[in-house]
Amino acid sequence: MDIIEFICWSCVIIFIITSIITLLALVKVIKLANESYLRKLFSFLILEVVVVILFVGKTAFTDKIEGKHDNLNGNEYHFKTGKEEGSLYWIDNVTTKNDSTELFYSTLFKWETITPKNSDNLKYFVEGTEELKGGLYDLKDNLRQVKSYWRVTFYTNDIINKTNEAKELGAKVEVTPFKVKNGKMSILRDPGGAYFALFEEK
Repeated sequence: MDIIEFICWSCVIIFIITSIITLLALVKVIKLANESYLRKLFSFLILEVVVVILFVGKTAFTDKIEGKHDNLNGNEYHFKTGKEEGSLYWIDNVTTKNDSTELFYSTLFKWETITPKNSDNLKYFVEGTEELKGGLYDLKDNLRQVKSYWRVTFYTNDIINKTNEAKELGAKVEVTPFKVKNGKMSILRDPGGAYFALFEEK
């Protein structure tokens, strides 16, 4: 829960409490016709108006900055990564110009890079000490003719069958399934020519 959401729910709770107090005060004012109670009642009513304005304003503001325009046909969609069939699993910048690419994104987004152990052609883009942004993959010398590109990797539970299925649907298999450190991977181009990869965890 972020700070804005916390404030939102706090406002809702305050609204409920002040509404109850206002109703109780209203009952007492009617019974006693006391001027001091009238002043208190007026204050509570003003507070309730402020709370409602804050709540509505927060909702409108966060809907705008959180991309709630992705509400389609009454359904709200969220971008998701994970290990479900077809989920976006990883993203790499596959490059023939490792040093200049690293400098570009490090300057543009203030990302840093770290190199995994026992890897001579892979680095990770990171932000801070916890957030991974993606990979920086240096193409080997025998693939220098390939242009640099961002490659998305989709998760699958059966890489052999899914690669074959993609081929039958018109994709071009650039690299058949091969073993990597923690599973198997294949590299393809969809019918429109866009590169993507499939990954199955072992």
